[in-house]
Amino acid sequence: MNTKGGTEAASTRWTSRKFWAVMFWEAVFVFLFCIDKLSETALESVTYLLLGGYLVANVAPKIASRSSQGS
Repeated sequence: MNTKGGTEAASTRWTSRKFWAVMFWEAVFVFLFCIDKLSETALESVTYLLLGGYLVANVAPKIASRSSQGS
């Protein structure tokens, strides 16, 4: 099956350690928010940081591999 858009690509996404690390920390921050230990703006900020870090961690290696292939 095609790994770019098929089920193999989706299944590797769900088994990624980076993905589960982000999900774990987001759950921790939501829990802290629910027990009033974290403000709404702080939750929003850490969520953006987590998503941004996850995006950079997944996109940067792909960009680096494309640039090295083009050289």
